[in-house]
Amino acid sequence: MLNGQKFNIDGKVADFEKKPVENATVYLLKQQDSSIINYTSTNKEGRFLLKTNELNEPSILKVDADKLISYSKKFEKIDQSISLENIQLDKNQISDIEEVKITVSPVKIKKDTIEFNANAIKVRPDSNIEELLKNISGVEIDNDGKITVNGKEVDQIMINGKPFFDKDGKIALKNLPADIIKNIQFTSTKTKEEELSGKTPKSENATINFTIDEKKNKGFLSRITAGYGF
Repeated sequence: MLNGQKFNIDGKVADFEKKPVENATVYLLKQQDSSIINYTSTNKEGRFLLKTNELNEPSILKVDADKLISYSKKFEKIDQSISLENIQLDKNQISDIEEVKITVSPVKIKKDTIEFNANAIKVRPDSNIEELLKNISGVEIDNDGKITVNGKEVDQIMINGKPFFDKDGKIALKNLPADIIKNIQFTSTKTKEEELSGKTPKSENATINFTIDEKKNKGFLSRITAGYGF
C-alpha cells in the first residue's frame, strides 16, 4: 500500500439496449485465490466508484446483473486511479441449462441487502463465524465485541432468519464453525412496519443474517440451540 492512499476504479454500466443498469454488483477479486478485495453497486445512472489500495498482483474486476452476461476485466496491478469505458452487458440468451456452467457470485447487492457466499471468504478450516466476519471488507469487530458494517453498528444478528442469542444477550459467534455457513446477509435493521410494508428502512443500525448449509449442519445447530435457544 502506498502511504495508505486509496485509488478509484470508476465506470458506467448499461444493458444491451444501452439503458443504465441500476444495482449491478461490482467487485474486485485477487486472481490468486479469488478473495474479495472490495465491492459496490451501480446507482440509477449505472455509475459506480470502487475504492482500493495499491495492488502489486493480478486482480479481476467483475460486474454481475440479473439476466445479463457478467463482465470481467483483469488488471496486472493497480497503482493509480482507473476510469473505464462504458461497460455494456449483453442479454443472457442461453436457454439450455446443460449449456450453462453454474457459478456462484461471491457477493450480491440487492437494494439494501448485501449477500456474501461464505465459501468465497478465505479462512482457516477450523475457523468460527466471527473469523468469517473479520475477513469481509467493511466489517469491523472491536475488543468489546461491537460489530460495525460499513459504519453502521450491528444491533441484530440472526441465523436462518431468527435471533440467536446466548444467556448474556450476545450472539454466540465463537460457538458456530465457519464451514456450516452458506450465506451472510447484511441489511439495515427494519421495524415491524417496514418489514410488512416493504418500505426502505430508516435505521442507522445493521442486521446480520447467517444462513446455514443444511448439508454440512449434521445436527450441530440443534445442539447449540438446545443450550442457548432461539
